[in-house]
Amino acid sequence: MARTSVDFQTIWQPQPRQQALIACPVFEVFFGGARGGGKTEASLGDWAEHAAAYGEAATGVFFRRKLTQ
Repeated sequence: MARTSVDFQTIWQPQPRQQALIACPVFEVFFGGARGGGKTEASLGDWAEHAAAYGEAATGVFFRRKLTQ
């Protein structure tokens, strides 16, 4: 499948710790820390990279403990 050239506006830039998680070649990574450390955003950024690489073949699921999260 050929990709077309599209101009995208950057709406999110990972912080250094988040970039380390996204760049990590290990499938399962423990990424902890206090509330507000960017763990969810890093996970979503990692998913965005995965989805961009695999297109329609990309699969994944996110779980949270509570519905309100």
